[in-house]
Order: sequence, then structure tokens, then C-alpha cells
Amino acid sequence: DPVFGKTEEDRAKLWNLGGLTIRTTLDPRAQRAANEAATAKVNKDDKFAASVVQVQPGSGKILSMGQSRPYGLDQKQNETVLNLSVSNKMGGSTYGFQVGSTFKPFTAAAALEKGIGPE
Repeated sequence: DPVFGKTEEDRAKLWNLGGLTIRTTLDPRAQRAANEAATAKVNKDDKFAASVVQVQPGSGKILSMGQSRPYGLDQKQNETVLNLSVSNKMGGSTYGFQVGSTFKPFTAAAALEKGIGPE
């Protein structure tokens, strides 16, 4: 990102010097729970992978993102550099997991609780 320097060399120098403040919405406890949930029943070498994302209602802040495949370049260890929780456009896989139909019952229940009819 050019905001960190005019050239790639300038940006690398800033990165290597340190002193940058990195802010995140990730919650360490939620992240630990997501990692444990993603790997509890799905092993890294299973044919299928699992991903878990927690989003704070109202703010949209991402509290955690975990997946059963570890991050890395070693394909023999079933590592991946893809975020399986997002679409390809966001740097994920074309096989990423979107919540889709899983959320429909929750959305419908919330609407019914607020008096919104099924029609």
C-alpha cells in the first residue's frame, strides 16, 4: 500500500524498522474457540475442511476466523495459504465456505420474533 511509502523498498524499510501499530477486532478467546471448533471434528488431512467465523452483531467486526487446514506452504502437511472462510475475490478459495442457507433459519426466527410475518 503506497500509504506506507512511495516505493516497495520504502515500504519494506518501514515494516522492518517496526513501530507500526496494528489494530484488530480479533478477540483472543474467540479465536482460540474458533480454532478448537474448526479442528475438533475435522482433521487437517481430511478430504473436506471446516471453517468457523464469529462476527459481532451490529458492528460487523470479525471476532475470530479459524479453519481446519493450517496456514502454510507445505502441501504434504495439508497446509494452505487460502482463507477458506471468504470468497476468491477477498483472497480466499473458489471453494470457500459461505454461510448461505445455514443463516436462513436464524434470520427467519429473528424476523418472526420482531413481528415480521413469513410473507
